[in-house]
Amino acid sequence: MLTQAQTIVGFPVHLGTQHARKGGAVLTLRSTTETIGDAHCLASHAQVDGKRSLHVDVAKGIAMVGIVAIHNPLLLKHDGEIFDALLAFALPVFFLATGMFTRNDAHWRDVIATRSVSLLVPYAAVVMAQALWQMPLSMSRAAQTISGALYASGATVPWVTLWFLPHLWLVAISAFLITRLTRRVAYQRTTCGLLAIALIAAGSWILHHFDRQDAPAQLPWSIDLLPLSLAFVLAGHVWRRFLLDMQPKGWLILCAVAAFVFVQALPGSSMDLNLRRYDSAGLTTLSALLGSYLVFSIGSLLGDVPIVGRTVSAIGRASLIICIVHFPLQQLLIQFIEHVAVHPTLLLAGSISVVSVGISMLVDHAARWSGQLDWRQHKVHERNFSNF
Repeated sequence: MLTQAQTIVGFPVHLGTQHARKGGAVLTLRSTTETIGDAHCLASHAQVDGKRSLHVDVAKGIAMVGIVAIHNPLLLKHDGEIFDALLAFALPVFFLATGMFTRNDAHWRDVIATRSVSLLVPYAAVVMAQALWQMPLSMSRAAQTISGALYASGATVPWVTLWFLPHLWLVAISAFLITRLTRRVAYQRTTCGLLAIALIAAGSWILHHFDRQDAPAQLPWSIDLLPLSLAFVLAGHVWRRFLLDMQPKGWLILCAVAAFVFVQALPGSSMDLNLRRYDSAGLTTLSALLGSYLVFSIGSLLGDVPIVGRTVSAIGRASLIICIVHFPLQQLLIQFIEHVAVHPTLLLAGSISVVSVGISMLVDHAARWSGQLDWRQHKVHERNFSNF
């Protein structure tokens, strides 16, 4: 059984695994892993003055676990109401983190090169690997995979989660240009904050405009989402110091939880950016900001818990690979469960997500290890502009 995301894409995820047994597939897989490993020569986590910002890694780990759960249809069957809450903060956390570490003092060539290596190179490597696996049986299918990847929307990429990588590249470059152009403006952060508010209003209007039946489909690289995504990135840039120096207070967290639950209970407060859903410029944005604040606050608290904090921060550091790997892996596990006719209990559904995260982190470890073995280092790798 194929999920909705697989139906939209138009071909099953497991095709690649069938061709993985063909001759040369091992070399292709190794090449892909090494390419992703090269991308991880970059510092793929947020840093401040050369030191790790642990609670940001933990916050990213929480958001990534939410994304994995969102893409598990077995969990959706058991408790679908939670998914709106997960969607409220899952992507905004990554956008806010991108804004927190947008450096407007960097050279534009370094920013473009670094973002391209950390986001576009792994994206292209995965797409080319799947296209090569598909070529022996169907050249047209391989051509469809490549053309869909070039268009880079959730409806055309090889598997649905990949749309986020080129879109994040576009958002990060746009945010750098805006912060660079406004860095000498008086009250620069206020200017960026007002621009973020305007972008929220414009982005919400655009998605409602695209919601009509006669409206065009998703635009290339999800450009139609750019105003909303960019607004959260600019918000992260404006609140950078507040989020980095976060000192969570119990009473404030409880108030934020109550407000988040209340807003989520109201109609018209949900979002699903890939499906072009943004119910309300006011309520949906408030829900996203409240949820993100809670995630960063919890991240700050969990960072002091030895085992839990270290585990969740490791998930955050591996967020790129988990984003790429977890979806096809999770779908294959679900298909296996359905094939052997096992009743999908809540425990089993959760275990599938846990296993997919664990295997993804092993892939991430292997990619980093292979990247460390590569002696060819470019100067751009020494600089850190990437938080994914």
